[in-house]
Amino acid sequence: MGSNDKVLRVIRAVRAYAATRGVTVPAVKLRWDCTLARKAHASSKRFLAHTFHAKNTICLVPAINKLPLPKLAGIVVHELGHILSGVHVHGAEPAADEWVREHLDLDILYDSKDSLEYLDDGTLRRLRLLEFPSSLWLTRCWQGKTCESRHCQAQSRSPSRRLTAA
Repeated sequence: MGSNDKVLRVIRAVRAYAATRGVTVPAVKLRWDCTLARKAHASSKRFLAHTFHAKNTICLVPAINKLPLPKLAGIVVHELGHILSGVHVHGAEPAADEWVREHLDLDILYDSKDSLEYLDDGTLRRLRLLEFPSSLWLTRCWQGKTCESRHCQAQSRSPSRRLTAA
């Protein structure tokens, strides 16, 4: 079975962000035991989630929890786009992304290597899923260079915490 924690964190963040834009995100059920999702994932590792088996339900495979936050969030936001747009016929994939772009002003991007959806750092920060650029702590603080971030400055005061990834 999968863990709801990471996926629920993204859904809660999108729900809170959407509310500031006057958009209501309905309650969403997560289903980890979907035979079709498991079969689709077995045939292509790109298939990690889908919608429309039941109203406001996202079916997921446990492998989604192994993804980094930008990709997990991109997939979940894309699936929410399906639910919110109501489009589940031909053209549903771009329609989900377009709905999210038009109504939430969020861009879902696609990784050229694995074709998985992802959200960039700016979008993750807007959703309050990321407080500072994901690369900042490791590329600047870890290497001992000067950093403008209050978080990084606080971390750098403690030598025992200097190598701790955020």
